[in-house]
Amino acid sequence: MNTNERRTNGRGHTRWSEDDRNQLLEEYSKSGQTKKAFCAERGIHITTFYGWAKRAKQKRKKINISPQKFKEVSVPINTGHAVEIILPGGARVCLTGNGNQAELAKLIRGIAAC
Repeated sequence: MNTNERRTNGRGHTRWSEDDRNQLLEEYSKSGQTKKAFCAERGIHITTFYGWAKRAKQKRKKINISPQKFKEVSVPINTGHAVEIILPGGARVCLTGNGNQAELAKLIRGIAAC
């Protein structure tokens, strides 16, 4: 973090670059200090620091979210075997016996929408 290159806005408030903000957030997580003490030591307004942390968290969430992908499958109508559906969260749906293919497809679509 190069403090010589820090800019200020028209009101004299420091403008921190994204790299500086990320570095400071990382330093805070390793510091063992309270947010208040960390910010006071570095001349950062506490509400500014909370905003940085919130935006960083939201950005991490966006990166970790991947769209669900489903593939259409054909299921024999009268198999007599169990069909097990394992959902992304780990929940399992197990169907046994003779079933109607259209009803089974409707059930799967309903589960996928959850």
